[in-house]
Amino acid sequence: MASKTVYKRLVEVRLLHSFYLENDVNALFYTLSEEDKARRLIKSGYDIQTDLDILPTEGCAQFLKEHKCVFLPSFTGFVIALQVENVNGLIKPQAILPNDWRLDFQLRIKNADWLTFTNAKFKTAQSPLRLYWTNDNDIAGKVLPALSVPLAAFDASKQYEMGEWTLKSNVPTRAQDNNGQWLGTEPFHNYATEADRRALPRQIRFDLPMALATKGEVVLTKINDTGVPPFEAKWTFDSGSDTPLSKIGVDFSFNPVDKKIIPSGFYQLTVNCQDKNGVSSTTTFPNVALIDGVAQNSFAVIELVQNTGLPNGQNLLNADGSLLANGRVFEVRLQNRITYWQYKESRDPVLNVLDNAQNDVLDDSLVTKQPRGLTRAQSPIDFGQNIKLPSPTRLTIKEKDMRYLTEVVF
Repeated sequence: MASKTVYKRLVEVRLLHSFYLENDVNALFYTLSEEDKARRLIKSGYDIQTDLDILPTEGCAQFLKEHKCVFLPSFTGFVIALQVENVNGLIKPQAILPNDWRLDFQLRIKNADWLTFTNAKFKTAQSPLRLYWTNDNDIAGKVLPALSVPLAAFDASKQYEMGEWTLKSNVPTRAQDNNGQWLGTEPFHNYATEADRRALPRQIRFDLPMALATKGEVVLTKINDTGVPPFEAKWTFDSGSDTPLSKIGVDFSFNPVDKKIIPSGFYQLTVNCQDKNGVSSTTTFPNVALIDGVAQNSFAVIELVQNTGLPNGQNLLNADGSLLANGRVFEVRLQNRITYWQYKESRDPVLNVLDNAQNDVLDDSLVTKQPRGLTRAQSPIDFGQNIKLPSPTRLTIKEKDMRYLTEVVF
């Protein structure tokens, strides 16, 4: 009798987006019971595949093939299943897996409106990094099943963008404009934030962090390196004149000095700049992941890791090499973008004749006094006086007075 081939779930990654799932401010998705979450996913017709392509890197695809694993896209993300066998009552992978291994998946945007309704920085041209989510233990403090790292502490020297989160006086706080005004009372559910921008592609083009820089130096230093001397690779750029450098291109595949391959791993990235007057600046990215097979046009990277040092809850296999019951489930929690809604009246000037100074909804320019989250479902504003203001139906954004605005025709 022929043996039966059996596959079991090793790990599932769910990418959950508030634009589709958090339409009711009184019932945020992550506060619901598991049963109610499942109902909302089904009712919303949720399918992240309409927005993103999730692709194993070439090396990851080869590893999956060689070790009898399959990559299964799903409407919430993807599943990795592997062929298993029963060994003395334990369900184990049929293929022999190495002690330590990594699986990399790159995310590419396919919905042209993605950055309009997703809470991610618009102004990322000066960063060579991509968003990065992993179950690795390189940064402590993750609140599983969410894979995002803890919020970064507030930096008074930094220019924050509207919607960006930081930790101010140990309180999760969100920028309500591009000029240092803050929202401190919104609930934070371990969403993906700019603190997750840590993946470094091998080949990348980016703007130097200093405007009008004529010289640049990019330095890659291995974290926790015990070598003597410690690893360091350096690339230099010079316009050769007073003309500022535009985008610079760096290939992190080989050390430019000895031409040796730079191994994947965690590094500190330092970018030094200097303008024609000799004024200099230094920007440091303290813990970046150099990853093979990630294209420059990738929006983000997911890296799944198994090794003996992972704490319980982050591991993909039991200590004896057997599968976890039902496999591991992780989440990437993508938040919807906030904008100020500006109303344009196409018929009778109903709103203009009201005393806007006496209400807490609109200012004299018919702009909401507080930013509001963009959602796919309609979420009208109760203006009072038997008027309900519609939420945006067209996803448009413009910047005015250091704020992002979305126009709504009333």
